[in-house]
Amino acid sequence: MKTINKFIPLIITLLFFAVSFSSLFYHEMWRDEVQSWLIARDSSSIIELYNNLRYDGHPALWYICLKFLMIFFKSPVAMQVFHILISTTSVFLFVRFSPFNNLQKFLFSFGYFMLYEYTVIARLYAFSILFIIMFCVIYPKRYNNFLLTSLIIFFALQTNVFTVIIFIVTSASLLIDYIVNYKKIIKIKGYKLWKIIAGTALIIIGFIISILFIKSAPDESYLPDSFLKINFKLLAHVINIISRVYLPIPDFNTEFWYGSGGLGSFFLENFAVYRTLQTVVSLLILFWAIIFLSKKWMSLLIFTGSIAGLLIFYYIIFYGFFRHQGFVFIVLIYALWIYHYQDDVKIRWVLKLNNMFNFKLMMNIFTVILFIHFISAGISCAADMRYTFSYGKKAAKFIKDNRMQDYLIVGRDDFALTPVLGYANISRAYFPQGKRFGSFVKWDTQRETEVLNDEEMLIKAFELKTKLNKSLLIIVNKPLDEKLEEKFSLRLVGLFYENVIIKEEMYGLYIERGGIALK
Repeated sequence: MKTINKFIPLIITLLFFAVSFSSLFYHEMWRDEVQSWLIARDSSSIIELYNNLRYDGHPALWYICLKFLMIFFKSPVAMQVFHILISTTSVFLFVRFSPFNNLQKFLFSFGYFMLYEYTVIARLYAFSILFIIMFCVIYPKRYNNFLLTSLIIFFALQTNVFTVIIFIVTSASLLIDYIVNYKKIIKIKGYKLWKIIAGTALIIIGFIISILFIKSAPDESYLPDSFLKINFKLLAHVINIISRVYLPIPDFNTEFWYGSGGLGSFFLENFAVYRTLQTVVSLLILFWAIIFLSKKWMSLLIFTGSIAGLLIFYYIIFYGFFRHQGFVFIVLIYALWIYHYQDDVKIRWVLKLNNMFNFKLMMNIFTVILFIHFISAGISCAADMRYTFSYGKKAAKFIKDNRMQDYLIVGRDDFALTPVLGYANISRAYFPQGKRFGSFVKWDTQRETEVLNDEEMLIKAFELKTKLNKSLLIIVNKPLDEKLEEKFSLRLVGLFYENVIIKEEMYGLYIERGGIALK
């Protein structure tokens, strides 16, 4: 049995890599994935990268890594492979070092967030999981390795705003921990005050750098509305995030991930009774987690502080989508992991309250939640295989097969065009939103105030065609009006429209009549 357990981390890791690597053959990257690639590709300096990221609201670590990757690879598929390697590393560390049983390790590794949301879909969130897990691995030796602990926190702060929230709470908890246990810490072999000072400075510098990147540009188009008035409907939606991310059972259809305004289509929400009780379910899940963690003060502080910070952010700044909300679940894994390395609190009534609930029962509930995530991952991967996620890849192949990369490309909408530009390795196109050339979306006010309608877009396209002396390719994600086709002598040469998950990433490709014969 010991021999089998010895190889479990390797077996689960290799199986995870094989399953996630298979996604390269069925998952077509959508605009948010390719947007990161294009920002990194077309930012010629760290200053330009900084200026571009102020419209996307993310620190620079993921983009710097992509920039380095581009030295060797020109296709965004390299980003998918790199992303899978990050997640595979996380799974190995999780299975090798976490205190959970083998079933729980397997279910989490192949659960919805670990396998699908933060692996199959190539975004910067995989780095968050990696650094959270690395922190948990080092946590039992945090007193001996404060510099390494601080370095992990520094890099975690360079991933995304949700991880920043979690590690602000973590850093505050560590500070309290070091103050409370100071007399014990100074007796530890290898203790040096300069390491504490240097590590603290590193965390502060990391926080400042991340805020500089996250802070919105003055002309960013997406800024939060006033939150001085309480919006009870939004408040209920924010609380219901808890039940959504802890019980994420998707419908098996093209709406499973991006339906309902980008929030996915959930099986349980098909039932009126559940929708009525969803807020109660969310509060019960929160109560269960708090009671579960109550006798380990640092775990409880990290969990409740992070949950509060995340929910406040969703309410005040950005409600977000499932990929953003998933951190409400990840923080539970984080808190439960470090729970195993702490002493019980010495508050009698807390211990008495905690002991009213059987620990084994609480862990069984946790296993059931992980099993639900495992089922959800299977449904999501199967739906992704069955349906086209985005037609950007197929439209790009059509363009390359017909050698149209050097055409003057004019596209509507700008966000829908980014997957095509990334997959086809096209440097720029003309966007009617903002009236400018670009490759990725710049979410500024110019994009909203200076917009061309379809007819104005076509007039501008032919003006640019004459000026630049290039063949013209029009790409739209909704069919052009037949009258406009006739007026501007356009013909439809490529149509990519059926069974797509991202509805805005269906494409019609038009060229001038009498143009070249296409494959």
